[in-house]
Amino acid sequence: MNALTIEELSKAKPKRGSGAPARSASHKVAIFEILRQRGLQGVLGSELYESPERFGRSPRNRICELRREGHLIEGKAYGSSDWFYRLIRDKQGANPDKCQEVQP
Repeated sequence: MNALTIEELSKAKPKRGSGAPARSASHKVAIFEILRQRGLQGVLGSELYESPERFGRSPRNRICELRREGHLIEGKAYGSSDWFYRLIRDKQGANPDKCQEVQP
């Protein structure tokens, strides 16, 4: 029986990609646009998850990426199992289009 070398183990280790798949960029743009358009009204996470073709299967990950880019996005629990998101300002400091404020 031959003993495994570290080099063999290293080659056998699955290679993982870095970051989100390229297709998620369009999902992130769509999420940013709905947040910007909704203004103070915001959007519920359930709405994002109901449209995976538009927002992807991991909208909360895209929201996290938007935050890392410098967008200020409010997030808070809504009801027993949903989440409310609202764009406070974009990374340039601009406030979203003002909509009538709706409390979730």
